Amino acid sequence: MMANRTKPSVEKLIRGYLGFCEGRGKAALTISSYGSDLHQFKNWLEERGLDFYSLRAKDFDLYLSDLRKEGKRVNTQRRKLLSARALYRYAFTRKKLDLHPALHVKAPERKERLPWIPNRDEVNRLISRCGGEGALAVRSRLIVRVLCETGMNVSELCSLEWRDCQGDQLTVQGKRKRVLRISQELRDLLAAWRMLHSGKHLFPGFNRFGPTSLRLTNRGVEVLFRRLSTGLPRLHPKALRHHAVMAWLVEGVADTEIRRRLGVNPLWSLDLYRRALERTV
Repeated sequence: MMANRTKPSVEKLIRGYLGFCEGRGKAALTISSYGSDLHQFKNWLEERGLDFYSLRAKDFDLYLSDLRKEGKRVNTQRRKLLSARALYRYAFTRKKLDLHPALHVKAPERKERLPWIPNRDEVNRLISRCGGEGALAVRSRLIVRVLCETGMNVSELCSLEWRDCQGDQLTVQGKRKRVLRISQELRDLLAAWRMLHSGKHLFPGFNRFGPTSLRLTNRGVEVLFRRLSTGLPRLHPKALRHHAVMAWLVEGVADTEIRRRLGVNPLWSLDLYRRALERTV
């Protein structure tokens, strides 16, 4: 392979791939996880005396076997193999490889686990930590409320503009554009926030001088939740999406309507949430 081309080191490829992920807006924790997986893969290659550029498809079976011997769970094995496969895809698309040895390598089937669902008290504790009446505190409370009530993801939250708010309707401009009805309580919070901020985006970023003209980023939401959830490590943005789904199930909202509100595939299953609900009854 690559007889007439310079072969970058595996470390250099990893740095390039992580930079590529950052450029695509991946969350810092996600990038950190990729980095950990890829450096473990690099160390495994060195321990086994294998060359990154000469690896064959069957060598990935050996990698999975070694992960199993280390006691890694199936989902962990899957994630680590997919990370390695993504690095090969990155190298191949940038013409660092003539062949993609991991192209047809299949990862283990993912084992679904019950999501952790925060209860109302835990969500209220999160909101109470947004205390104060300053612009940053009001924005933080509103972010938590919007995520709890709508179940939207962080990227959709950061993309919201004031023009998306019309009366009791909130338009989500994600992959599956949809219109959501919002409660009077949330409308009142939006009205209070508009008195403090009326820029283009619903949620601006913040610096030491106050709101900026730039929109809030995924990274900004991640930092906000890290600050608010001290002592509540599992209270991250996606947990609030789970909270919304559970609330809708308790209210008796139809499955098709829940999927529409979330903007997910019509075949997306709610079975895991129902099992979690049964455990709380």
